[in-house]
Amino acid sequence: MSPELSSTLRATLTPEGFPAFYRRLMALSFPLPVADVLELRALINHSVDSAPPPDLTPDYREFRERFATEMGALEINRPHHRERLMRVLARLRAVHYQHAVASRDAEVRIRLGQTDNRKARARASGYALTFLTLLVMNVLLWIGMDQPHWMVKLGAAACGWFAYDFFHRLPTLDAERERLGAELNEVLRNRIAAVDWKVLTNKIALILGLRQEQGLDVFRMDTSGEITDWPRTYH
Repeated sequence: MSPELSSTLRATLTPEGFPAFYRRLMALSFPLPVADVLELRALINHSVDSAPPPDLTPDYREFRERFATEMGALEINRPHHRERLMRVLARLRAVHYQHAVASRDAEVRIRLGQTDNRKARARASGYALTFLTLLVMNVLLWIGMDQPHWMVKLGAAACGWFAYDFFHRLPTLDAERERLGAELNEVLRNRIAAVDWKVLTNKIALILGLRQEQGLDVFRMDTSGEITDWPRTYH
């Protein structure tokens, strides 16, 4: 199996790996090398078989009814083929839901961080300007006095220290703002907001050998006569 495909799909059906899996699967074009097809079958089947069966909630029943119609349109008529494909789709649906929740939670966390960052920067900038103004006033007062009181000197030193401290925080806050912005862009870029279930169902059915499409070869044989990376499990 090609290293790129294998490394992408070994993270198969997990919330973290779902975006890469979904995009890679949707980008597949047939025919594939036979080893890739067998590896895909093994990975998908293993992920589905190792997961607990979905709860029979009203939402899941509605999902089954909707995809029963889709399977009829794809001419998948054998009951065990339908049930197998339904389990795969249910697993994908559950993982996509987990991915969507995790993605939204990450977005909320980052946006809260951005809000806190903006408030902290505004506060630091305001304090820095305030203490800088007080420093200038203390220095002018110091200059205007023949024998400045020690409180004036102490006030100037304190204002200078606080002004420096708050100004010194600004680059750190700016770097954090850039980091949060990049993190948010990554979350939004990786998010799969909606799944094209029609195309996905068709590709999964073809890969698992649950349907055939006239004029389309799902896999091609290795002309060298050797098949590498043969999967250990195959259903």
